[in-house]
Amino acid sequence: MTNINATALTYFEKELKGIQDASLQAFFYNALAVAPQSFHDDTDLQEHVKTAYHILRGLLDQRGVKGTVRDALVGTTLLCDIMQNEFEEDMRPLHTVAVRKYLEKLEVQKDVNQGLWENVMRAVESHHGAEGASPLLDAKPGTAEYELAQAFSIARLGYVKLDWEAIYEEGKAKEEN
Repeated sequence: MTNINATALTYFEKELKGIQDASLQAFFYNALAVAPQSFHDDTDLQEHVKTAYHILRGLLDQRGVKGTVRDALVGTTLLCDIMQNEFEEDMRPLHTVAVRKYLEKLEVQKDVNQGLWENVMRAVESHHGAEGASPLLDAKPGTAEYELAQAFSIARLGYVKLDWEAIYEEGKAKEEN
């Protein structure tokens, strides 16, 4: 494997630190560290992922979802698009199912409970809804992966732009209280 200049780790540093469960934080860090260079080089895609992360975080915070479930869901957003640039435009919907094979080849899943791994991968595979690799993978309303898919759906709206400084300041204020 070639050396990866894992710039996304710096870009997502605050998001990774927002994952409270240390083992989940390490899992998502390690998975991002080995993401293809094409993901690390695409700052627009990283911004899209960060937007989905914060939309989902806001939805979960509004409903009072905390703990491992929250950490697993928001962390999963960071992995959803790591394979997107590995495909030509007409084949891009396949990126949702390629993440699993890519990370399994690198044995990233060995560091996490198998049930959790399956839930994370199901959410990754369904994050594009009916426009993903297969309509059969579309997230079902009422499921955790549906909320993640909705966050990505909102993030794909061209007019949704988040103010990172305001988001980070709000988070800092909550920590101080």
